[in-house]
Amino acid sequence: MATKSEKKTTKVQTKEMTFAQMEDRVRQILDELSAADTSLDEQVALGEEGAKLLDQMTQQLETLKKRVEGISKAASDPSEE
Repeated sequence: MATKSEKKTTKVQTKEMTFAQMEDRVRQILDELSAADTSLDEQVALGEEGAKLLDQMTQQLETLKKRVEGISKAASDPSEE
């Protein structure tokens, strides 16, 4: 199990992270939250960080969904030829 000093991680700007990196960080946060030695203050900070990451991940997925829908619509629209 990680010690408190090992658990302290520098916050990375989520704008610079890939989706996979954000997913990995969320998993890390969940592991840290389930550790018995995580203080309440740490749990709150981790929860806030996790919520921000999940919001950003959702935004990325919505953006990609719109792009895919646009591609699908353009591909199926016969008037585009």
